[in-house]
Amino acid sequence: MNEKLLDELLRTYRQGFKLVLQTRERLKRVNQTLREIDSKGLILSVLSNERKEYLKKGLQFAGLLSLFDFVLSSEEIGYEKPDVRFFEIPLTQYNLKPRDTLYVGDDLFRDIYPASRVGLKTALILRPLRESKPWRSYQDQSQVKPDFRISEIHELVHLINKQQSD
Repeated sequence: MNEKLLDELLRTYRQGFKLVLQTRERLKRVNQTLREIDSKGLILSVLSNERKEYLKKGLQFAGLLSLFDFVLSSEEIGYEKPDVRFFEIPLTQYNLKPRDTLYVGDDLFRDIYPASRVGLKTALILRPLRESKPWRSYQDQSQVKPDFRISEIHELVHLINKQQSD
């Protein structure tokens, strides 16, 4: 076998294995964070533009599905983000008040802007790679201001504790 090809295969395998380990650790932190939030008696949900089948199977595969009170896809809601009805329908359906609801998203245009227009509190999760280089380029988003910015999911616990004590 070609030595150069073998080196490339080994490098690719190592990168993939490292990614699997990082993903496992990230899932552990997400699971721990969601359990801690759930222990506070708060409603946890997922709203996503992902197809219903993939969304629920993905959450189930990650061991997270049972942590949510409800999981809705745009397919079930009938609208996709950034349409504000995507946010309004679940609020009405589950009798939730916008001012008492925190929406966490990673996209200013599709998540934060429409959620804030409905009156939801918003938290933008910015991972280090995305902070320096946006992963999507839409029109100028400088006018979109989330209520909170976080870089890791576990920061939600502190944020919620602070909000509950205010």
